Order: sequence, then C-alpha cells, then structure tokens
Amino acid sequence: MQLRDMMPWGRRGREMSAGAIDNMRGLIETMERAIEDPWQITGARLLGGEWVPRIDVTETEKEVTVKAYLTGLEKKDIHLSVSEDAVAIRGVKKVKQQAEGEGEGKKGGAQTESEFSFYRSFSMPSTVRPDDAHASFKDSVLTLTIPKAKHSQVRRITIS
Repeated sequence: MQLRDMMPWGRRGREMSAGAIDNMRGLIETMERAIEDPWQITGARLLGGEWVPRIDVTETEKEVTVKAYLTGLEKKDIHLSVSEDAVAIRGVKKVKQQAEGEGEGKKGGAQTESEFSFYRSFSMPSTVRPDDAHASFKDSVLTLTIPKAKHSQVRRITIS
C-alpha cells in the first residue's frame, strides 16, 4: 500500500480503501493509548520488549561515575558487573496494567504484567579498579563510583 492510497483526497471520485481506513483507525487508537498510558507504547512496543534507560558517565581525575536512571525498578531487579575497562548493567522492569474494558477496583478485574528488559554495556574512558567500586541505589538512580587505576590517573603538566 502506498501513501497516496491512504489519502482521503486526491483523484476525483476515488474512495478510501477499507485497509487504509483500518490503518488510520489503528494509528488513532495507538496515539490515544499513548496519551492515556505512555508506558504501553514507549519502550516495549516500539523497541520489541526492550526498555532503554538513560545512563550518564562522568570522569574526574581520580574516578569514573556512572548514573543509571532506573525508574520503576527495585534493587533486586538490577545486575551490575565491572571490569578494568567496562561496565555492564542489566535489569527487568515489571509493569502491571489493568486489562482493557475493566475498571480499576472492580471485582474480577483482570490485570496483566509486562516485562521490559534492558542490557547496557560500555567501555570505561580510563582503566579502573573494579575491586574498589561502590554502588548505591536511591530514588530510582543507580550510582556507581569506580576509582581509576594509578596508571590511568591524569596528571597535569605545566608547560615551560
């Protein structure tokens, strides 16, 4: 089907096909669901069941800090590994949803549970000491602080 087949205007006397009307209805329904419940569309539906959280990496002279924004996860759902040159973060977010057509609080209302998984791994900007890494999880933010290895620490040199 071409775009012009979905257009209600165009050639005189031409009617929209049933398929084009169904496609437009589907698009409108998807947009309405996205407004009502953004989690239903973002992440899982658009990325095939994967969720991609935001991750920030900052570096100072002595350490590398990784912050992962993991809204909706619990500490037990996060798996973290660190090597001298890489970090890997894996997790699963479970979202409960009320089945369509069922009101919240109604007896017998069916609920569904969806899982959004993610896996992020990336190289460190410097060689780090994984044995001295420290991680905390507070207010849905995972903060990982890893000291740099001695040979990776930056030393400022004065130019004469």
